[in-house]
Amino acid sequence: MRLKNIKEVRNFTFTNEKITRANILTGETNQRQINGYASVFNEPSKLIAEIDDDGTMQMFYEVLKPNAFDDVLRSENLDVIYCIDHDPARLIARSKANTLQLTVDNYGLKFNALLPNTSVAGDLYENIRAKNYTENSFCFTVDPEDEVWEEVDGELYRYINKVSGLYDVSSVVNPAYNGTSLSLRGKNELKKRSEIEQSVEKTEEKQEEKPVEQVKNSLDNLELEIFLAKNN
Repeated sequence: MRLKNIKEVRNFTFTNEKITRANILTGETNQRQINGYASVFNEPSKLIAEIDDDGTMQMFYEVLKPNAFDDVLRSENLDVIYCIDHDPARLIARSKANTLQLTVDNYGLKFNALLPNTSVAGDLYENIRAKNYTENSFCFTVDPEDEVWEEVDGELYRYINKVSGLYDVSSVVNPAYNGTSLSLRGKNELKKRSEIEQSVEKTEEKQEEKPVEQVKNSLDNLELEIFLAKNN
């Protein structure tokens, strides 16, 4: 099985021991820095929802193996940025500029960013100190031969042995699936929406008398129901 998106993004929430920190280096320069982990090894990720090549919604957990980043970090062409919410316009640091250092330890992929004297970097620095940002993320690619899919106790797991490309690490405030908040209710909502979309396709193929606009309205109503349920 292959996922539809080539570049993938994963978000992680960390314990207080490993949480992202903003501090000032000692010395005359008073250089500000941010350090933390962009990923963890040997631990299941949050529940992920992705579309595969067949257009089917896949719900799965993901596990990164300890050597997953070894080759990509040794690449002479490595050019990784540290930014906010995966937005290059909100750039903080860059490996090619030697303002972003990426290393691995037994826990995961670690980053250390030296902050420029910009308003964007200053705002992020203060937001992390205030614990408004507690999640990190990274953008990557995986070759088919470097992933293994298995079903464990009725749940689908994807094991990544090697990352083929690493493009950014990011501090994120509003990820698509925040922590463990994609609960069973969220899974059912996604499944229900997928079933309705498949029903729309079948309706179009059979050219039934039911107007497509009416089916579209049912999807809009479902989205409204989901929104209201999450905000009550």
